[in-house]
Amino acid sequence: MITPIILAAGKSSRMGEQHKLLLDFGGKTLVERVIENVARSNLATPILVYSDPRIRDLCCSYGISMLENENSDLGMSSSMKLGLSHVPLKSDGVIFVFGDMPLVSSGILNQMLAAFEAVPDPQGSILAPYYRGHRRLPNIYGRWFFPKIFQIKGDIGPRFILRSHMDRVYKLDFLEETPFFDVDCPEDYQKVLTYWRESRKENCYDSD
Repeated sequence: MITPIILAAGKSSRMGEQHKLLLDFGGKTLVERVIENVARSNLATPILVYSDPRIRDLCCSYGISMLENENSDLGMSSSMKLGLSHVPLKSDGVIFVFGDMPLVSSGILNQMLAAFEAVPDPQGSILAPYYRGHRRLPNIYGRWFFPKIFQIKGDIGPRFILRSHMDRVYKLDFLEETPFFDVDCPEDYQKVLTYWRESRKENCYDSD
């Protein structure tokens, strides 16, 4: 099984005074849409790493594991390592799902999971989505990479681990880039929200 770790402990500084994960996204918050996408997939029970108590209070009813990162000032790596420390022993790997990427649907997550489970050595592999030759997020990391992820420090992810082990990376090509857009600033928010609304009209994304 693959355990999803939802990273929701960032400071959202580029959004101004508003916390981007708490922005309205079709009647629910952005982070709730991400949780719903993950929960509807075939992944294991999600682990949500947060720092803002408003996110805890908002998401406590979703039946997921929740971890408060009291050291979020140390950067993204602290959230990854906190979540990783609570991954079940029977898990073959993890997928780090970013709380500001609400267009990564359960269908996309299931495609990634199926592709990862089909590789010869899942625990020693990485599965990454690609669009026109460029890697996108999120990525699945097999258990073999856990000790290496625990060594990361600062506000960075494990991309340098991936780059150092390209022989272990399996690429899954997608025909659209839009599902992998994230929300960093007000302009991103409007763009992603507009696309989400249009996609729902076309029944391309999960509905309530």
